Amino acid sequence: MIITSRDLQKRIEEVFDFAYSNSDIRIPAKTCKEVGKILHVGMYIEETVGKIPSFSFTDSEIKDLNGNLNKFTKETASAIKKQFKEMNNNWNIYDDKTIRFDDKCIGYIVGKLNGLYISDPDRDVFGDTLEIFRSKWAKQEGGQFFTDQKVTSL
Repeated sequence: MIITSRDLQKRIEEVFDFAYSNSDIRIPAKTCKEVGKILHVGMYIEETVGKIPSFSFTDSEIKDLNGNLNKFTKETASAIKKQFKEMNNNWNIYDDKTIRFDDKCIGYIVGKLNGLYISDPDRDVFGDTLEIFRSKWAKQEGGQFFTDQKVTSL
């Protein structure tokens, strides 16, 4: 499955909105950092394990991960946290040693990243994601909130 730039932007905006509104992290830049940790885990899986894409789920599993807290979500989040520790021990990117998001938030994020080739050498997925986040948090920290297009059309 090919993920277009428009689809990537939509997914990343959904990730940001969900993480920002469903976690206890109230600083947009810190929300971005936590999502960055999960993206780095995906890169690590793709580059060291060779599983491409790193996050690949069935439709049923995506439904389980979609903001729900169940056995599959807990197992998935636990695996991501374990892989984060391994990645950070090897790559030494982050000073903090854990992902601060809860299991439900981690599950939602990896579900949204389903099928995305994060380490794609022909595309800077990580950089594009950070740019989308920067745009969102700059607006929020500046006090700008925009009416959703669907509401405006209504």
